Amino acid sequence: MRKILEFSLRHSSFVISINILLTVIMVFAASKIQMNSEVSALMPDTNPASELLKKYDPEEKDKNAFYMALEFKDEISMEALQVYEKVIGEILDLVGGYSDNIFTATTFLKEGGRLAPKPLVPKQTAPRTEEDFRLFLSHLEDDIFSRKIFFSDSGKVLNTFFYHPLIVDTKRVTTEYYKITEQLEPYFTTYTTGNLFFMENTSKYLSKDLVILLTFSIIVILVFFFLGFRAKRAIFLPMAIVIMGTIWSLGIMGLLGYELTVISVVIPTLVLTIGTSYTIHILNQYYHDAELEHEDNKWIIDASLHVNKTVLMASLTTIVGFLSLLFTSIAASREFAISTSVGIAMSAVLSLTFLPAALSRFKSPEHHQKHRVQNGRFTRAMSSVSLVVSRFRIVFTIVFLIIIALFFNTYPRVTHQSDYVSYYPQDDPIVVGLKFMMENFEGGQRLNLTIQAPEDELNYFLDYENLEKISNLEETLKGYDNIMNISSFSSVIKDLNHMMNGSYTIPEKRGLILLLSKYFRVLNQATETGVSSNMVNNDFTRINLTIMIYNHENQRFLSESGLRSLVNSILAESEKELGDDLSFDLWGSDLEYLHLAETVSKDQMKSTVISIVMVLLIASFFFKSILYGILTLIPLLSGIMLNFTFMVLTGIPLDVTTMMVTSVAIGVGVDDAIHYLLQFRKQLLVGGTIDEILVRCGKISGRPIALTTISIVGGLMVLALASFKGILYFGVLVSFTLTCAMIGTLIILPAILSLLYSLKVIKN
Repeated sequence: MRKILEFSLRHSSFVISINILLTVIMVFAASKIQMNSEVSALMPDTNPASELLKKYDPEEKDKNAFYMALEFKDEISMEALQVYEKVIGEILDLVGGYSDNIFTATTFLKEGGRLAPKPLVPKQTAPRTEEDFRLFLSHLEDDIFSRKIFFSDSGKVLNTFFYHPLIVDTKRVTTEYYKITEQLEPYFTTYTTGNLFFMENTSKYLSKDLVILLTFSIIVILVFFFLGFRAKRAIFLPMAIVIMGTIWSLGIMGLLGYELTVISVVIPTLVLTIGTSYTIHILNQYYHDAELEHEDNKWIIDASLHVNKTVLMASLTTIVGFLSLLFTSIAASREFAISTSVGIAMSAVLSLTFLPAALSRFKSPEHHQKHRVQNGRFTRAMSSVSLVVSRFRIVFTIVFLIIIALFFNTYPRVTHQSDYVSYYPQDDPIVVGLKFMMENFEGGQRLNLTIQAPEDELNYFLDYENLEKISNLEETLKGYDNIMNISSFSSVIKDLNHMMNGSYTIPEKRGLILLLSKYFRVLNQATETGVSSNMVNNDFTRINLTIMIYNHENQRFLSESGLRSLVNSILAESEKELGDDLSFDLWGSDLEYLHLAETVSKDQMKSTVISIVMVLLIASFFFKSILYGILTLIPLLSGIMLNFTFMVLTGIPLDVTTMMVTSVAIGVGVDDAIHYLLQFRKQLLVGGTIDEILVRCGKISGRPIALTTISIVGGLMVLALASFKGILYFGVLVSFTLTCAMIGTLIILPAILSLLYSLKVIKN
C-alpha cells in the first residue's frame, strides 16, 4: 500500500488526470441507461403465479389495457353520449386495439316466450333522436348484464375498457389522450387508470426523483463537510470523489444493460453518501497528523497508512453486504447489488489514491484546523462518553440484552407489503381513478378460479348437476365479506333463466340449458368484458369464475395478510365443494404480488444470514480472532434488531425495497465497529487502565465514527423527498439502523469490551 501511495503522490498529476479521463468515459456509458417503470421488473425469476397467468391469459390483456370512468355532472343527455362516442373513436385511433363500452354491449328483451338479443344502445351508436334516447334509457333500466360493468349502480358513472397493443412511447400517447378527453369536461368528470398510465407516471417520478435526490444529497454533503472541517479542500475534493464513484455505478449499469427501476433509483444517493465515509477517515487522519512545517509530503503517506486498513476493511465489508443480494430471486436486486458495489469500490480506491494525490498539491493545514480535530469540543465529548460507558458497563450490557428480547418479541409481527399502488402518491390522478373505479364498480382486485372437467369430458359443464355444483360454490364464495362480485357462466345462465322463466336457478332440463347457452354465445360475441369468452371454453370442458375482491371495510386493496387469508379460504372452499374429480387453479395478477411478498421475506432472511456470516469470517480473518469477529457484529446486530422493532412500531412493511435495508446496514454499519476495534487493539498495546484505553479510543476514533454516520444518515434522509413510499421507507430505515449501529459502537461495544477486560477475557 505504501508503494501505491508513494506513486500517487510522486505522479499526482497523472493519477488525477487518468481518474478524470476514465470517469468521463463512464459518463458516456451511463447515458445509455434506459428507464423501466413496470412493476413486473421487480418480479422474481420464477413465479408460479406468473406461469398460471401465461397459461390462462397468454395475451396478457390486463397489462395492455386501461379504463376510463366518466361521472355525469348533470343528467344523462344525448349530447353527452354523442361526445362520449366521438372521444372513444379518437382514443382508439390513438392507441389502436378495441374498446368495450355501452355501444358494444348487448342485452336481452323478452319477446313472447323467448329472449331476443338487442344492443344496449339502439343502432350501437350514440342516440340521435329522442325516440332512440328513450329506448336506451329503457334498456338501461331493465338490463342486468351491463350493471357494474359499463354502468354503476347509481346510473351516474359510465365505464369504458380499452385494449391496445404494446405502447412504447407512453409519454406521447398519454399526452394526446388527455388532450382528447378535454372534450368531455362540460359533461363528465373523467377518471382514468391502467398499466399504461401507471408506467408513464412512474417514469416521471423516477426521473424527477433521480434529479431531486442527487441534488439534495450533494447539498447535504457539501454542508456537512464544511461544518466538519471548515476548509475548501475538505469540501470539494471529497465531493469530487463520491461524484466519480456515483458515475462509475451508473456507467456500469449502462455497460451491463441494466435499467433504472424503483429500486435502482436510490443507487446514486447511496454511493454519494456511503462514499463520504472513506474520505472522512482519510481527511480526519490528514488533519490529525498534519505537519505544519515540512520539507516533503511523506507525512500524508503515513497519515493515509494509519487508516488504510480501516478504509479497505470498511469498503470490503460494505461490498460484501451489498453482494449478499446476489443470492436473491429478484433480478433488480441483483443488479442493484452489482452497480452499488462498483461505486463503493471506486469511492474507496479514489479515497486511497486520488485524494492523497490531490491533497499533496495543497499547502499544509492551518494550526487551528489540526487543533479542531485533535482537541475540539466534539473530540472531547467522545472521550467523556467513553469514560461514562466504561463505568456503567453493566447497565449498557443489560440494555443490549433488552434489545435482543425486543427483537424476538417483535420480529414475528413484521408486516409484508404486496399492494404497490399504496406506494404511489395518493393524490396521483391515476390512483384517484383506481379508487373511484373500485368504489363504483365493486372491486379493484381480481382473482380467477378456473375449473377443469375430469379427463376433459366434452360438454361437461352443460350438465345440470355439474353446473349446480359450480353454482353452489359461487354462492358460498359470495358470502365472504371481501368478495364483492363473481362473474361466471353459471351465473349468466341463472340470469337468463330468470329473465325467461322468473327463476334464478340452473335449469334442470338439459334442453333449456342448451338454449340458454346459445344466448350466452350471443353475449360472448358482443363483448370481451364482464360476460366474456374466458367464462367457459368452446367445448365446455373448462369453466372460469372471475372473483372481484377488495377490502369491504375501507374500500381499498386488501393487505398482503388479508389477500393471503382470502386465497386460502377460496382454495379450501373449492376443495370442499368440488371434490376430487375436478381440478382447479386460482390465478390472477394479484397473486404475482402475493408470491413476490413471500419471495421478499425468504430473500431478506437469506441475504441477511449470508452477509452476517461473510462479515464474521472477514473480520475474524482480519483480526485473526473469532472473538473480535463476533465483537464486530455486536453494534451491527443491535442496529438491525432495533430496525425490526421500529418497523413493527411504525407499521412500515417489508417489501422489495425495505428488504435491502439489512444488507445495506450490515455492509455499512460494521465499518464503525471495525474502526473502533482497530483503535482499541492499538491502545491495548500502549497500556493503561481500561478507562484510559477507552477514553483514548473515544478521542481518536469517536469523532470520525460519528462524523461518517452523521454524513451517511444526512445524505440518506434525503430519500424522504422521494415520490414513492418504498424509497422513503428505505431511507428512513437505513438511517435509523446506522444511527443505532453507531450508538452501539460508541456505547454498547465499549461497555462489553470493558466487561470482557474486567473478566480477563481480553488482555493487554
